[in-house]
Amino acid sequence: MPQWVADPIVPAGYLAAVSSAEITSSQSAAEHEAFTSAVAILAAQLQVDVEGTMRQRRSETVGSAGAAAWRHDFESDVQTVSSVRLEGVEIVDRYIRDQRLWVFVRIDEVALQMRWQQRVEQQRDRLRLHLDILENSQSSEAMALRSGTHAWAILSAPMPAGWSWEDWGAMRQQVLAALCQRLARIELRPYRG
Repeated sequence: MPQWVADPIVPAGYLAAVSSAEITSSQSAAEHEAFTSAVAILAAQLQVDVEGTMRQRRSETVGSAGAAAWRHDFESDVQTVSSVRLEGVEIVDRYIRDQRLWVFVRIDEVALQMRWQQRVEQQRDRLRLHLDILENSQSSEAMALRSGTHAWAILSAPMPAGWSWEDWGAMRQQVLAALCQRLARIELRPYRG
């Protein structure tokens, strides 16, 4: 049995995992199961790092302006979501013995962190673009947001006392129809993501 099954040697800057699966139907199915399990182990290692970073950033935002705090939370949430998207996982070795298959996988943590940082920067740039558009209260996007917010407030309010369900439903349909007509007249810029 290779040494890496019990004690994998991991180069600096890499994270590694070893997992196994029983070969029942096919070797490829067992390899897929072992690989998936090993990737989950890698994700768990990375999740600890990301959650630590997220907690630190959120504590730094205490007392800051609301918009700045929201942007930090947005960035943290993007990083948390990215923790399950592991690109660049490589299978270093495989071993089969007695109807059991082991896989040894690793990932370059520095390269992964750089890809995540690029994604965070892209998301931050998109967020800034959208926030800039909404800062102009006369922009079509700001008017659409206000209209939608007003309609949502009306539609989510409880039925007024003394109204019948039929009257309440008819009024809600009128609000939605008016919103759709208003939005149809507003010229929105196409989203280029």
